[in-house]
Amino acid sequence: MAKNDYGWKEPRCLLENASSQNIRLNEETVRLLHKIHDPVVVVSVVGLYRTGKSYLLNKLAGMQSGFPLGNTIQAKTKGIWIWCIPHPTKSETCLVLLDTEGLGDVEKGDSQNDVILFTLAALLSSTLVYNSKGTIDQSAMDSIHFVTEIAEKLKISDKTESSEDDDVQLAEHFPSFIWAVRDFTLDLSIDGKSITADEYLENSLALKRGAGAKAAQYNLPRRCIRRYFPHRKCFVFPLPVGNPGLMTNLEKLLEAQLLPAFSDRTREFCSFVFENSPAKAIGGHVLNGPKFAGVAVQYVDQISKGSIPSIENAVVSMAKRANEEALQECAKQYREAMATFKLPWENEGLLELHHRQTEKTVSILFFKLAMIVDDEPEAASKFTKMIEQEYQCVCTKNDEISKKNSEEALNGLQKDISTRINSGYYFKVGGYTEYQKDIAEMVRKYIAVPGKGSQSNAILDGMLKQQITTAKSIMAVDKSMTEQQQKAEGG
Repeated sequence: MAKNDYGWKEPRCLLENASSQNIRLNEETVRLLHKIHDPVVVVSVVGLYRTGKSYLLNKLAGMQSGFPLGNTIQAKTKGIWIWCIPHPTKSETCLVLLDTEGLGDVEKGDSQNDVILFTLAALLSSTLVYNSKGTIDQSAMDSIHFVTEIAEKLKISDKTESSEDDDVQLAEHFPSFIWAVRDFTLDLSIDGKSITADEYLENSLALKRGAGAKAAQYNLPRRCIRRYFPHRKCFVFPLPVGNPGLMTNLEKLLEAQLLPAFSDRTREFCSFVFENSPAKAIGGHVLNGPKFAGVAVQYVDQISKGSIPSIENAVVSMAKRANEEALQECAKQYREAMATFKLPWENEGLLELHHRQTEKTVSILFFKLAMIVDDEPEAASKFTKMIEQEYQCVCTKNDEISKKNSEEALNGLQKDISTRINSGYYFKVGGYTEYQKDIAEMVRKYIAVPGKGSQSNAILDGMLKQQITTAKSIMAVDKSMTEQQQKAEGG
């Protein structure tokens, strides 16, 4: 679906958020997601409120505005908002941008809700951008404390016992991580030596030696980021303008009013995201709009019920939905392919067409199936039943058309015989022989008529059975009249 705007002219609310136990997906947004059948690359931006998250998202969208930018100390975005647009560098790919409610909002006062929003953003994204201001210091690390609670809000499967491999498996399901540091005014250097932004991030994530409580508290958020996000990148953005008074209206500023260093860094950031963010995949299966929506529904449903979201359940649920869609699509392809053959056919020919088309459909099905071992036999069984039902529908229609064609052909051929019967033409000496001859000629012509199909013989047999009584009557009259004639001639 190249260069399709998907019908999204502006961002829409994806997740309506009241509290940690009162979240729900917007049904209309979910419905619109089901119309997007291209692979989705999902980029979310999270961070403390009033740090300019929405500005970065608008730049990724190639728009001056779209996601709302507030210019007060109140958080502007509530819940999670979504914008689906054509990917700027990858054809037939949808770029999904997620703007999360600002974390640490004092008006909300619900830290657990922040953890849930951060976890959902991580689970749904190909790339997670954490947006902060100033520097990556201890204060910044303290502000990302919710990363330390991910393991408590998420599990790999429904098994009761945790495993040492759980964190490794969680990391496999998490996105790449970009730390975007805004309004960075320091020199990128350590001990007088210049370093890159990535080196700055890794140095900030270095663990402190020691076994005391302070070292453990210092290391916890750093260890979690290193553990859950092994693929990391950092961008440091200088101040966008020299005049502090313009900082609250960035979306209204022209490119020429921004400092060149800030504009260059923004372009570098966008280019990196476009080129390095893969299509979102879960369990090895690339998501499109419906699958993305299905996974979101699964996670939010579990959270709203007070359960801990299970990645395994989401994967299985998504795969089952994907398999059901594949089954329905393949059944439709079988039905449409069989409809291209003009009916009626003889049973043997129709069965051959059925087997041939089933083989083609099977190859398409197993290409489309989300290969989850436990679900394969179930999918195969459903496929067999669905195709058999479709074939029976074709057979029924084939028989109906064959019956109609055969009856019309036979009625036309036996018209003269019926007229002769009704007029008493055959009730004479030699009439039975003539009648048999006409019946045989009619059968010969009927057999030669093309396009009668599966019911041809049955219709002919039925007609011949109906003629038995008439044939007996003609034969009896013929015999009686012949005997009378012979007596008359002998007398």
